[in-house]
Amino acid sequence: MKIVGGISVLFVVVLLYSCGSTNTSKNEKKEEMGVTSSESSDVIVNLSEIVGKPLSEVEKLLGKANKIEKAKPSGTPCKENPCDKAFFDSEKIEILFINGKADWITINDVSKYPLDENNIKLLGYPKSSPSFSNPSTVIRWSNVDGIKEIDFFNNGSGKIEYIYVKVKTE
Repeated sequence: MKIVGGISVLFVVVLLYSCGSTNTSKNEKKEEMGVTSSESSDVIVNLSEIVGKPLSEVEKLLGKANKIEKAKPSGTPCKENPCDKAFFDSEKIEILFINGKADWITINDVSKYPLDENNIKLLGYPKSSPSFSNPSTVIRWSNVDGIKEIDFFNNGSGKIEYIYVKVKTE
């Protein structure tokens, strides 16, 4: 009887140990890829899914726009023919649709994130070196996945004030 009980306890210990080591190896693989467990869930928006898409497709991904207004920024085709500017997620995400496609994207309400050179991962992209870095003001990536420019602006406290993306239009 003692042998059966001892074997049962040994089996449970081995089972628990092997489950724990499986989790560790998964976390080690994530860390090798440059993603820690806390970062893997911190993708604000998967930018590659919305850039260059029309409003109808963006709404499929982000949900129905909270509001849509007309905008006429200078230096764009919108100056002559107003473009749609849509607001999503309680106005956290603003998208200007130039020539009917998501082009200028602003992401607000991101001050919980520190401004650093890993921020590109917040948009679903792998870690990469920025093309310009002055953490006291802005960190910029250029020509990422066909996107002209991605800027992360400092709020004055070392955190992100907002993220500004220009896909094609200057």
